[in-house]
Amino acid sequence: MNKRQTKVAIIGAGPAGCAAAIQLKRAGIDPILFEKNKIGGLALNANLIENYLGIEQGISGLEFGEKMEEQVLSLVVDIIFEKVEKITIEQDKIVLTTKETTCLCDFLIVATGSISKPLGVKGESEAEKREQLFYEPIFVPETKITNSKIAIIGGSDAAFDYALNFAQRENEIIIIHRTEKFKCLPLLYYRVSNLGSIELQYPKKVKEVLFSEENKLNLLLDDDSILTVDFALVAIGREPNNMLLKDIPEELMESKVFTIGDLVNDRYRQISIAAGEGLHCAMKIIELIENNE
Repeated sequence: MNKRQTKVAIIGAGPAGCAAAIQLKRAGIDPILFEKNKIGGLALNANLIENYLGIEQGISGLEFGEKMEEQVLSLVVDIIFEKVEKITIEQDKIVLTTKETTCLCDFLIVATGSISKPLGVKGESEAEKREQLFYEPIFVPETKITNSKIAIIGGSDAAFDYALNFAQRENEIIIIHRTEKFKCLPLLYYRVSNLGSIELQYPKKVKEVLFSEENKLNLLLDDDSILTVDFALVAIGREPNNMLLKDIPEELMESKVFTIGDLVNDRYRQISIAAGEGLHCAMKIIELIENNE
C-alpha cells in the first residue's frame, strides 16, 4: 500500500476539481488530485460547450477535457488515477483510501460530480453488463459509435446533446421521452428537429429491456411496441455522487471537508459554475492554511 500525505487532497478531476488544483498550485500549495477515469469529468460528454466565456465558437467536451489536462499537467499537479473507495477520520487527519494508496490530508475537496439515474426496469443491469446500455457517452466503445441505431432515453439538455453528438457519426438516433413536454433548451430542440437522422418518439416509456438473438437490444415500450436498437443511452436525470460523504462528521463539513461542482449544484450543472466554485473553495482553504500558520 502506497502512503501519501498532503495539506489538501481533491477527489474528482472535472472542471471544479481542476480549477481548485490550479489555484492551490498558484498559491504554492501542492495538492494531490484523485481521479478514477479521465481528466475532464462529465464535461467530456458534451457535444458542444458554447456558454464558456472566451470560447466564441464553442468547443467539444473532448477538446475541452484535453485543454484542461494540458493545463493541469503543465503545472505538475500530482494526480493519482485511482478510485477513492473510503474516507475516514483519524485523529486530526482525513484519510483517503484506494486499492493501492492511503493518503492523509488536512483539508479535502470533494468534486465527485453526479451519476445518472437508472431506468429501474427489468433487464437494465444485464444490458449494462453486455455493453448494450450506457449512462455516459464517453464509456461507449469506439466500435459502437458509427453506423449504429441508438436509443437515447430522456428529454433533457443532456439527452438532446448526446443525440447531436452521436448524429455526427452517421448513426440513426431515436429519442424516447415519457411526456409530451421536453425539458431541453429550445436551441437544442431546434437543432435536433432539423436533423433527419434523429427521430423523436413521445410520450413513450421503456417498460423492460429485452435481448435478441442478433445481439440487438429490444426496448419494450408502454404501448407494447418493441424498438430494436444496437444500444441505448439513458439520460433521465442525475443525482449527487455523494456515497463517500456518508461517514464524514457534520462538524467537518465546510471547515475541513468541502463539496463543490455538480455534486451539490442540482439542476445548475454548468462548467462555468463548477470552475468558479473550485476557484472559490481553493481560495478559502488557502486563507485557512495561512491563518493556521
